[in-house]
Amino acid sequence: MDVLKKLGILFTEESRIDTMKKFIWDWNLLMVIKAIDKSHSINKTNMESLFQLCQLREYIVTNLCEIYRKDRFIDENIKDILRQLPIWPTYSADGSSIAAYCCCLVPHGLPYFQANLSSSKTNYINYKKPDEKILLKRLDVVESSYIHYLFSIFKNLDFVRPDDPEYLEFIKES
Repeated sequence: MDVLKKLGILFTEESRIDTMKKFIWDWNLLMVIKAIDKSHSINKTNMESLFQLCQLREYIVTNLCEIYRKDRFIDENIKDILRQLPIWPTYSADGSSIAAYCCCLVPHGLPYFQANLSSSKTNYINYKKPDEKILLKRLDVVESSYIHYLFSIFKNLDFVRPDDPEYLEFIKES
């Protein structure tokens, strides 16, 4: 509720709803996302200042069935809005979050490893739950190919110490 108040969304008493019905949106995920998009585009509000991005991401993933049915989004614009929200954490050292349209996923079954942080141009999403991966796939986030991913690691082996714990863990899990 605090987020919606920060967005400037007004609430009314239940007894006045009938007279104001044409001005009131239903309370559901679709309307929340549209309200966030409208406020963000009108006010140029920084997303981090509105709410914790993790909470928004969890809310969207938990309530996905409200906006995604029969293998498609119920509103054509919702997919574009979701792709542009910077709610996806990356593996970056600063823990930054970015929009889904400029990321990709680590190949299925492989752990994340980056041999040389300065040489990488790819942002990999650090999703936490399988449901998040499902949503990312529905948002057309590409899973990196095994060959491309492994090549990007092994071409930078000059920068890796053989006793690097992260590298040893990557080799063990791969």
